[in-house]
Order: sequence, then C-alpha cells, then structure tokens
Amino acid sequence: MGKSRLFHEFKARSQQGCLVLETFSVSHGKAFPYLPLIDLLRNYFQITAQDDERRYREKATGRLLTLDRSLEEHLPYLLYLLGIIETGSALLTMDLPSGVSASSRRSHACWCARARTRC
Repeated sequence: MGKSRLFHEFKARSQQGCLVLETFSVSHGKAFPYLPLIDLLRNYFQITAQDDERRYREKATGRLLTLDRSLEEHLPYLLYLLGIIETGSALLTMDLPSGVSASSRRSHACWCARARTRC
C-alpha cells in the first residue's frame, strides 16, 4: 500500500468521532516554514479570506479558550502566526526570529496536546 492510500485510509477511519485537520506543504513555501501550521490554525479556527482582523481574533480566541482556558497565555503567539500583533504586546520588543519561534513551538505543542485530548 502506498503512502497516499495509507493516509487516505487513516483519515477516513479517524474521522469517526474525532476532528481531523489537514494541511499541505508546497516547495515555494520553504522560505517560511510556518505556512503549513498557519494553514492548519486557519482551518481549526475556521478563518476565511473574508474575515477581517477583528473576526480573526474573535474566532481564534473563542475557539482556543473553549478548548482549554489554560491556553490563554499562548494566544498572543498563535495570533502572531495569524498575522495579528496586539497593541502593547511583548512581541513588539522581542527578538522575533528566536523568541517567537520558540514560544510559538511551545504554544503549538500545547494546542495540539489539548486538541488531542478532546478526541
């Protein structure tokens, strides 16, 4: 069985009672390694191209806090990945390449862990 068929079978069976999110990686996205993660977050938060920044924030905040209130401390990093930086945020004074990437990885790991336990 090939990788594509194996994944197709896994996805079909795992959707019974669980949320399955799917994202893709493209070769032109290598310059920005977070593109698949951003796509995954947009899918999870149900963010569309028609949504404005306020709606992005509402959807992300509402869905994240519904998942687990303890994830609130990670919200600025997830919003940053979605292109939203809060006024007065510590992210504005951080060394963005190193500080945000480490914090974003921790935030993503926490989000994934909470989402998995909901399954």
